[in-house]
Amino acid sequence: MTSDLSRGLARGLESRGEYKRMMDHADMPRQGDLDGRGNLSLGALGDFVLWFLKVCIDQVAFMSNLFELSTLSKRLRAYVERNDDLQPEAAGLLEEALFRGEFERGAAGRITGLPERTARRVLNKLVS
Repeated sequence: MTSDLSRGLARGLESRGEYKRMMDHADMPRQGDLDGRGNLSLGALGDFVLWFLKVCIDQVAFMSNLFELSTLSKRLRAYVERNDDLQPEAAGLLEEALFRGEFERGAAGRITGLPERTARRVLNKLVS
């Protein structure tokens, strides 16, 4: 996600120079007695934070569209079906890894519904 955020900051929401402008804006001096407590403007910092969060939301939307998350499970299952080296239960293991990030090897049996030894063989085919 960090590289996606870097991509978003480089592109900006409206133009490529937007990041530098927003950083400069965030560093502007305090605008009166009611604009924060330090030397820099609290209002300008708030503007930067709001812009930064909008960039983050924009990049999450971009990646969601790129991955087409609503059909990702279906595409994973289709991949497993097309691959003659994999048993159909491998799709469940791939989904678990995708959505949870990782899982214990011992959980392969629970995830696939296969006996533990068979589930470990299926898992070993995926990771080798």
